[in-house]
Amino acid sequence: MTHATFVHECPHCGAENVAFTARAFHTYENILSVLASCNRCQCSILAIFCCAQENISTFLEGGLDLLNHKYLELLRVYPEVEPPQVPQGVSDAIARPFIEAADNLRQKKYSSACAMFRRVLEIALKEFAQDIEARTLEKRIDKLAADHLITPAMKEWAHNLRLDGNEAIHGLEEATQELAEQMHDLCKFLLIYLYTLPKQVAEARNKRGVV
Repeated sequence: MTHATFVHECPHCGAENVAFTARAFHTYENILSVLASCNRCQCSILAIFCCAQENISTFLEGGLDLLNHKYLELLRVYPEVEPPQVPQGVSDAIARPFIEAADNLRQKKYSSACAMFRRVLEIALKEFAQDIEARTLEKRIDKLAADHLITPAMKEWAHNLRLDGNEAIHGLEEATQELAEQMHDLCKFLLIYLYTLPKQVAEARNKRGVV
């Protein structure tokens, strides 16, 4: 028997518009629950369909496209795709490349993720070290550390990942998952340290009437 299929974004491997193959189903009244596996990573999801026809079990036979069937409507998929969490307080100019970088990481596009995370660092650090000449990430990191805007440990971490990121972006070898995840964590904690925490502290002080 040819299994029914449908196309959806995979919450496990991050693939967009990937085909899922139906493996098992359960019906209750006009609800069809389909256990399906991603054709890319083979991980499973549960898709819930609403059906306008009584004999809904037949939809899993004959290689049907469930999403484009006139009697079926996709209601929800579990697990849901989690959107990237951007640290609070950052501008849109920082949030956009951070989201793009996080999406690339989720889709296992590690070199693209590293390149976009580096862009996040460049934009964020430029706002705090505008007097440093353009595109000098090394000097901006040093400037933030000298001004006590980041800790010595964050400075060392940022320099290590800056060098590794340069090699991954400009070298012959592709970036690794470990490097891309490290770049994500560095960007996240830097943004929290530079933007989120000061904003939260200011809001807390205002509530207490402290200027």
